[in-house]
Amino acid sequence: MSEKVALVVSFLSAFATGFILAYIRRLVLALTSLLPCIGITGAVMNKAISKYMQLSLKHTADAGNIAEEVISTVRTAQAFGTQRILSSLYDQHVAKSKVVDVKSAVWLGGSLSVFFFCIYSSYALAFSFGTTLILRGDANAVTVINVFMAILIGSFSLALLAPEMQAITHGRGAAAKLYATIDRVPDIDSADLSGEKPETVYGEVTLEDIHFNYPSRPNIAVVKGINLTFRAGKIAALVSASGSGKSTVIFLIERFYDPLSGVKLDGWELKSLNVRWLRWQIGLVSQEPTPFATTIRGNVEHGLIGTKYENASEEKFALVKEACVKSNADGFITKLPLDYDIMVGERGLLLRGGQKQRVAIVSDPRILILYEATSALDTWSEGIVQDALDKASAGRTTSTRVSTAC
Repeated sequence: MSEKVALVVSFLSAFATGFILAYIRRLVLALTSLLPCIGITGAVMNKAISKYMQLSLKHTADAGNIAEEVISTVRTAQAFGTQRILSSLYDQHVAKSKVVDVKSAVWLGGSLSVFFFCIYSSYALAFSFGTTLILRGDANAVTVINVFMAILIGSFSLALLAPEMQAITHGRGAAAKLYATIDRVPDIDSADLSGEKPETVYGEVTLEDIHFNYPSRPNIAVVKGINLTFRAGKIAALVSASGSGKSTVIFLIERFYDPLSGVKLDGWELKSLNVRWLRWQIGLVSQEPTPFATTIRGNVEHGLIGTKYENASEEKFALVKEACVKSNADGFITKLPLDYDIMVGERGLLLRGGQKQRVAIVSDPRILILYEATSALDTWSEGIVQDALDKASAGRTTSTRVSTAC
């Protein structure tokens, strides 16, 4: 909105001043009858434009989401030749946005035509009624011109106010979605400071008679009365056909979703625990980890957040080095041009799959979840990563997800 707010205040002040100066004359009382018409027209215009602006932003955001997904996986899109299909999906959202913008333009044009009709009608009324007063001897030409000029300045200020108010209305429409996102409080809020934080964690995870439906498909039961126990310090593997709920179990343990009840850590209901504290107790190594677009050292140092070494300066690198040695990552890192200070690129693009997974293993959680951690690796890389996983699993509760053919 930048300077638009200041201009709106300026035009409103000029409008009010013009009518105040002219109000002591009888002529202005007749012209005041047009103000409700101008006010109603402006209110209807702003409401309609704000509504269509929000719809346009929604369609534009949907198109932007598709563009972002395609650009982030451009190699896959190119490999399968789906550019035309994906671009048509993008064009559909752009077309919907265009339709909404055309409707907004029609409302704006119609409202402005009524708006200026009212203003020019006020000029005609001023001269007509002013002439009548002069002929009756109730006013003279000086008074009529004086009132007319005051009304003219005030009316023009009101007319100039319309485009500035349109910009403010657009800004409000754009901000509505933004503030709705900022003010939304999720059901599982990682920023919430409430919840228990047990001092001692053994790592025993229990699922008792779990029933769960995903929020996007509330009528389809994904998990029906499952019972599982992951013993503290032991390794357990989830082996079953695809689609049988292995990923769902992992999501429930991480508390990405909530069942009605039944998921416990060391006897504590997960819902009663602080979400951020809970997730610090869990390490997740997925099939395709996504490092931050910073250095290897910076990525590993993220694992110290929330610990007593978070703000340490001298000890930090020694801890990073030690962790990378344990995960078999130090060997390839020291061979890189800038070793620990090399940038890994967006989504870790400059690292191979096995290298990203060895960096992802670097942490010290009580519970370690291996989400098909070696399924996308060649035999040589799998051996190195598996050795690192074996070291990381020692003394920790470990859950491994394994898929089998149907």
